Amino acid sequence: MNFSVGETLRVDGDIYEVIGKVVYRNLEDGCMWVEYRLYSNSMRKEKWLSCDDTYHEYSISEVCRGVSTSGYHQVDGGVEEVVEAHGDVDVEVGERATFTEFEDITEERIVSWEKWDDGMEQSTGYYLDDYEIQRVGNNGGNAYGGGNNYASRYSNTDSKK
Repeated sequence: MNFSVGETLRVDGDIYEVIGKVVYRNLEDGCMWVEYRLYSNSMRKEKWLSCDDTYHEYSISEVCRGVSTSGYHQVDGGVEEVVEAHGDVDVEVGERATFTEFEDITEERIVSWEKWDDGMEQSTGYYLDDYEIQRVGNNGGNAYGGGNNYASRYSNTDSKK
């Protein structure tokens, strides 16, 4: 799956605009994946869509604080490096973070930790099937829609991805 900043997606039934895109490489195994920063005007909420086409793993998550891993087990970890960064994201090419990913016993819910130079980011979410991610359209490249100021509509821009 490959989406661009400015596209509109339906993810698990909800409509989002792609406002940022980050391509990562795992330095330990060389695998790459893409994370899309999404924004829903109707929910006034930001989420992250992770697409790993190598392993056909897709998930949606949101940044949280004080996330517990009780009842979860570690499934992945390593050092990620930003290979590409597009749109409204708070990373630059070459930046690195250590990451740890956890799943619950159902293997549906996930918790992710990323340790960046400027702090820890935690997120929670769940896995998706590829058919739950659909391209709806493109709003002409204006990822914030209708000329509105995105920053004034959503002020929690401390997510690092």
